[in-house]
Parts: sequence; C-alpha cells; structure tokens
Amino acid sequence: MQDLEQHAIDTLVHIGAGSCQALSEYSATQIKRIVLIEPNPTLANQLRKATISHPSLEVWELAVTDTPENAALIEYNWPEVSSLRQASGLKKLFPGLKTVKSHNVAAITPKQMIEKLELTANQPHHLVIEASGEEGAIIKALADSQQLELFNTLCITAPTQELYDGAPDSEQLLHELREHCFDLTDSDQTDPDFP
Repeated sequence: MQDLEQHAIDTLVHIGAGSCQALSEYSATQIKRIVLIEPNPTLANQLRKATISHPSLEVWELAVTDTPENAALIEYNWPEVSSLRQASGLKKLFPGLKTVKSHNVAAITPKQMIEKLELTANQPHHLVIEASGEEGAIIKALADSQQLELFNTLCITAPTQELYDGAPDSEQLLHELREHCFDLTDSDQTDPDFP
C-alpha cells in the first residue's frame, strides 16, 4: 500500500476490504471519508466493530461486480482468496484449496457504487481494489461509464496469471488502465504465496 500521506485524499474507497490490514494506516490519515466495502458478513461485522469510534469510516456489506444478480461469495479454506468466481487457476497451484461454503450476498454494480458514494468531482479520490477475480470487471465497468476518472490514484491487488475464471491477469489489467491514462508507479511481487 502506498503512503497515503503523500496524497491529499478526499475519499478513499476500499473494495474487498477483508479484515482491512491497512485500517490503522487509514485511521491515522487526514482523509475525510473512508468507505470499506466487504461482502463477507463475518468480516464486515468485524470491520463495523473495529471502526465504531471512527466517524470518517463507513462499512458497506456488499460485493461490487458487473453481474450483481444472484451474487454468490465462494469462501475457501484460505479466506483471503474468497471470491464471486471459481478459483480454477488458483486450485491448480494450490491443490489443497477447498470451498468451505458458498452463499448469496448483496451486490451492486460499479456504477451503482459510484452513485451511492456521491463523490465530488474535481476532488482527489483514491480507489483500492482487493476483490479477488473481480478487479478487471470493476475497472472495465468504471472505465466504460467514464467513472474511473473520478479517482486520481488506484491501488489494485491482481495476480500475474489468471487465477479466477474469466478474470484478467495483471498485464491485461495494466493495459486497460494505461488506455485510461493511469501509469504503474509501484509494484509489489514479494509475496511468494500469491503469484
């Protein structure tokens, strides 16, 4: 995660916040509004409890996807890789990866997310995407609706190869972002467990 104090940020949106390891970093900033979006009910509840004393922090218990109808969260025995998509490529790398449960979750499209956020144009906004398998669909939907330009900076966790059914790898995602005038300024491939 890049140093958030380097940028003046009005609103930070974190899709797929999970247990939000960056919560203490977020809380220590001067960011006016922080929206943590997490579809897993257990994790969303933990986030609500952890953020109760922070009025600038909001927790939305939702998935963000271009196909919100009947969105089902697939929870794996490795919780960090849970997704709305099957993890076929990841299962080839980690044969022990098993589905723990699958359940329907509330979901909205990226366009609906932007409408709900009511972001002020011409203000610096930061988008974090850690939505396993959905990152490409979210970026494409925001770009197609010309809403990606509402964000000055992006931080995206994406695999270097296709790990989820129908999801792009990081090179495809980077190509899409470059077409919309975003440049890669930092890359972290130090986690040996996550290609």
